[in-house]
Amino acid sequence: MNEDNEIFEKTLIESIKGGSVRAFNIIYELYARKLLNYINVATPTPEDAEEIVQDIFVSLWNQRDSIDSDKGLSTLLFSMAYRRRIDAFRKSVKAPIYEDYLEYQNQLAADDTNITNYQEFLSDFKRALNRIPSKQRQMIVLSRIKGLSNQEIADRTNISEKTVRNGLSTGLKLLKDELSAIIGRKI
Repeated sequence: MNEDNEIFEKTLIESIKGGSVRAFNIIYELYARKLLNYINVATPTPEDAEEIVQDIFVSLWNQRDSIDSDKGLSTLLFSMAYRRRIDAFRKSVKAPIYEDYLEYQNQLAADDTNITNYQEFLSDFKRALNRIPSKQRQMIVLSRIKGLSNQEIADRTNISEKTVRNGLSTGLKLLKDELSAIIGRKI
């Protein structure tokens, strides 16, 4: 980085530390597209990448008082992006639906003609989910897709945590049976 760019970045950092929205907007214009391109490869959708970039800039604004002006903006922003990129990748690999997809792929691996793509699996999953009773469907969506705990679901739906546990257990068994039936018909 040349000396003029270093001075410019330090000026931006000092300005943002002072609460300058204008400096923040300049930083956003300079780095948002680069960060988006960097993160996009680790997320399932472009919208997820955009959300992560927005989170990075929110964090930058919230932590503006502690920004080290000796570090470059690029170093700071891309180290934040790196951590979020790894988190996004881990999250996508640990997503319950993706785990289900991988499990079914392993079950079907013995016969190469049965391999389905992930989009096809999602379609089958949604069809199976729509075939189970609405109460269990709601609990599965809140638990497995939105990641809420049983207690959070109980609070949100005004039922006991035990009812949530039982409903999830029943719903997941029904979902597995429906999904097996749908995929079984394709074989």
